[in-house]
Amino acid sequence: MKVYLIKKDDSSAAALIKRIGADECCVDHLDNKTRTHVFLLKDARIEQVNIIKQTALSVGCDAAIHRFVISGKMENSDAVLMCNESQLEKIGAKLANQAFSLSKVVTQMLNIVRNELNWTVRGKNILKKRKYIIMGILNITPDSFFDGGKYTKPEQALKFAEQMIMDGADIIDIGGESTKPYSEKIDIKEEMQRVIPIVKSIRKKFPNILISVDTNKSEIANAALHEGVDIINDISGFTFDKNMAKTIKIFDASTVLMHIKGTPKNMQENPEYNNLMIEITDFLNDSINTAINAGINENKIIVDPGIGFGKSIDDNFTIIKNIDFLKTLKRPIIIGTSNKSFIGKTLNENIENRLEGTIASNVAAYIKGVSIFRVHQVKEHIKALNITERIKDAYI
Repeated sequence: MKVYLIKKDDSSAAALIKRIGADECCVDHLDNKTRTHVFLLKDARIEQVNIIKQTALSVGCDAAIHRFVISGKMENSDAVLMCNESQLEKIGAKLANQAFSLSKVVTQMLNIVRNELNWTVRGKNILKKRKYIIMGILNITPDSFFDGGKYTKPEQALKFAEQMIMDGADIIDIGGESTKPYSEKIDIKEEMQRVIPIVKSIRKKFPNILISVDTNKSEIANAALHEGVDIINDISGFTFDKNMAKTIKIFDASTVLMHIKGTPKNMQENPEYNNLMIEITDFLNDSINTAINAGINENKIIVDPGIGFGKSIDDNFTIIKNIDFLKTLKRPIIIGTSNKSFIGKTLNENIENRLEGTIASNVAAYIKGVSIFRVHQVKEHIKALNITERIKDAYI
């Protein structure tokens, strides 16, 4: 059986509960009762789903199971469990000594809903005091889809990096190879010549800014980390280069693991999925395991569903709507929708007129629980997300 979070209710009634005079010691307990979470239990045995169904009913919640489970006409069934945290605790207590590993399953679900976001960079959880993080995109390529050719000269790149930092960027993400649809790979030497000089320049002028390098080659990562880079952003989730995880571990660096279907050259040739969110979640779970097995601390990892990387237009909207699925992984989520073609095609707008659509997609993602945003236009996103944050945090 596999467990996936379908929907996590992050709304809170704690302020209202306090306001009516409830005892302080019971506020959290009562607040947890107001939040209903939904889990998908995939490929469970019928004994397991029958027990879960009956136990859920006994504590005041419910589970949906296949109609033929009760008759024993099938061996396996999916189940959808709908419960609040308090009910989930009661289910766990009732199943503590139950067979079929059900206690472990409930513990896994509790760990998912109780997970606190932690992304450790330079030894600190950068999400501890911040509701969101902005990663500013610096493409030093001649052929990137949005700003190709604008920042190929070191002085141009440094000036733009400075502007993003002044606008409030927390991280500068440097890319030396275009990974737009149908793009060709470049050799290591060329990527090295593009990336390393600007890394040195930014690190020298801005010693405190966090720097990320967008690469799927361990040789580039190794050279960049030698120059003080903090984060490696791998679009392949460690699937293109078997040495990437080991390289990051050697430097004790942080990382972004992204989902991709195929390669940049072929990823948009009619991408298809049997179950989009499950396939993305499973892929990223494998990437996380690769990282952990290489010795990378789990708290140094964030995940990216890979908007536009082997996805149809509808897929990209589906990902944003169902981003809770990725919370199954218990890692912070980064998203990169910035000015991409699914926005342009939906709005019938060229690259220069996609800002409003980009902001809308990122505001929606923030409401759904995304923590890190990879964007071209830093200042505009900070304004939009600050207002969204105030709305989210407003009292009842």
